[in-house]
Amino acid sequence: MAFDNLLQLSNKNPDAEFSEITKTAYENYLIQELYCKNIPISYWKSKYTASVDAVLEIGNNTIAVKSFYDDDLRDKSLLEFEKEHMDSTLVKISRENFKKSQNFFYMPVYAISCVESRNFDSVFLNIVK
Repeated sequence: MAFDNLLQLSNKNPDAEFSEITKTAYENYLIQELYCKNIPISYWKSKYTASVDAVLEIGNNTIAVKSFYDDDLRDKSLLEFEKEHMDSTLVKISRENFKKSQNFFYMPVYAISCVESRNFDSVFLNIVK
């Protein structure tokens, strides 16, 4: 079914197919890396359309992770998650380098492979200071 949807997109706009496939690849890479490192993963979706790719419970920390392929990082899903989970860490995985902006941590896609469960939350605290 999803493949049929991609074919329909490609017939309308070839760039849409590439963007959708790449977005899906980012999401899959994120989940595979976390799973291979035995990091427990859950998923969150609001009553409406907001969702995050992974919710991680590490120690006493709740970390919500959303991956972004394109340069438009304005998705409101992490903010919706934060309304329900006030003390959570919000992480955007993208092509951006490590940084902190407002209440978001940004992490480049390549760095996911370097993270282990025992230091996932400290990666952000140490790098973006």
